[in-house]
This record gives sequence, structure tokens and C-alpha cells, in this order.
Amino acid sequence: MEDYKAAAYNVRRTVKEAKKEYGEKMEQKFKQGDLRSVWQGLNTMTDYKGSPSSSGGVNAALVNSLNNFYARFETNDSRTAVAPETGENGREERALTLSEHDVRRVLKQVNIRKAAGPDATFDSNTIVKFADDTAVIGLITNNDERAYLEEYSSHGTAAGEAETTI
Repeated sequence: MEDYKAAAYNVRRTVKEAKKEYGEKMEQKFKQGDLRSVWQGLNTMTDYKGSPSSSGGVNAALVNSLNNFYARFETNDSRTAVAPETGENGREERALTLSEHDVRRVLKQVNIRKAAGPDATFDSNTIVKFADDTAVIGLITNNDERAYLEEYSSHGTAAGEAETTI
């Protein structure tokens, strides 16, 4: 039993020393800037084999098309974002282009003190709660209750019976 303990101790000590030595070797390669060797060392330590590359049959036109597509984000030309492309039906398809003027104009129209709501549906933010758990939003505008009364009567209840203004 003593021989087994001594052998196991020697193996653990030798492995520990080898790991320390290999780590120092990798650190030295990293400091020297030999990143390829460092990555190879990491792959060796983790037993990473990598996926088999399928570089055979690479279409050069596809590669160029992808390069052009992704390179458009790196251009300094702010006038147009994408060149027109031909669609499946042979017609020219244009991407959405926005000018700085258009964006500024729309952002200036936003009232920062008003909560976001339906796009131009109604002017007010009145919420009317009905007994049957339906709600009518924005139907009373400038004290004009006609749209509200019309919606309310479609629920089959006389105006003023089962409403709660929130």
C-alpha cells in the first residue's frame, strides 16, 4: 500500500509541475504575441477538434455579394443606405431611405409630455370603463361626446348607467 501511495503522489506532483510549466510556456507565447500558438495550446488542452471546414465549392459571386451587403454599413455616404437590388420578379426593389431632415421633422412633432398612444386615432386620453369590462379610449374630444355616446349605445346600455371614468 505504501508503494501505491508513493506512486500516486509522484504522478500528481509530476502532473502539477507539467501543468505549471505548460502554463508558463503559454503565457510566454502570449507575451511574445504568438497568438496562433496560444490558441493551438488552448485547443490541445481542451481537446477541441473544431468542425470540418466546407470550403469546397465556395461561390465567389456569393462572397462578393455578402461583402457588398455588409460593407454598406461602413460607408460615410449618409445620402443612401443601400443600392437597389433586383427582386425575384425581376423588378428593381429599393430599400427604405431616410434623410436627416425627415427624421428631425418627425421627432420635432413628438410631444415629450404626452404618453404614447394610438396613431392619430383620437385627441384625448379619456378612458371610460364599462360594466362588461370593455373600455373606450379617447372618444371624448373637446367636450364633444357624440363619438362616446355612439360607442356606448352600441353596447346596449343607456348612457350614464354603468360607466366609471378613470
